[in-house]
Amino acid sequence: MLRAIPVSNFGRSFSGSTKFFRPQKSGFVLLIIMFLLLLAASSAGYIYWTGIKSYERLDAAVQTGYAAIEKDQADAAIASFRKAVQEDGIPLQFFRKIKTYRATETISPMDVRQALASTLIMKAYTGMMELKPASTETTEAVAVAALVPAPEGDELRKIAQTARDVSELCDKFQKKQFEPLMKSLLQVEKRAARTDQDFVLMEIRLMIAVGKALQEQLILTRARELLYFLSFEAGIKNSRTDRLWKLLNQ
Repeated sequence: MLRAIPVSNFGRSFSGSTKFFRPQKSGFVLLIIMFLLLLAASSAGYIYWTGIKSYERLDAAVQTGYAAIEKDQADAAIASFRKAVQEDGIPLQFFRKIKTYRATETISPMDVRQALASTLIMKAYTGMMELKPASTETTEAVAVAALVPAPEGDELRKIAQTARDVSELCDKFQKKQFEPLMKSLLQVEKRAARTDQDFVLMEIRLMIAVGKALQEQLILTRARELLYFLSFEAGIKNSRTDRLWKLLNQ
């Protein structure tokens, strides 16, 4: 005769079977965790390797850019710095974080943007000394400088904006808008950074050009006073000051 199994015994039997299968389930979970950790390590390794390659390309481009500057090849330098800026991304950031943790110095994207903006400004002033507007270079310089964080980028942004203002002044000169030019020049002078030597030289250049165009001796006298101060009191003597003296004395 069959004997009924008490419900309480059945529950204990079922519970025991659950305990029997639990170690297998735990092992499966552990396997998944190990797989995920291995995947994460592989991904991190790949990103780091990609960051190394990215940094190598960045470093090579930056060195090429500086070499071009020494040869007065502004266009080549700008192209190299633009190429270096394009390397900025997650792999490079990951690589730099590890290098920073190891107290190893690396070139930062901020350094590259500063170099690019400065070179664009340098090229712009080379053309503007010939009284040619440089809206393309100065507009890009302002945009690049805006990406450099404070406080490092504060003065650079001011200098870039001044260069763009000077480009607009050159445009006024080409259009023979001499009176608006001189009024605007005074406003730009107030906003310019005190350390902006390029602007001061360009200010003198514009004053010489306008003074001669209008045959206004007062403007030429003021230009002479500024140039004398730069050359003999501030001690700034270079090819650009020499050229300004020649233009003034013609």
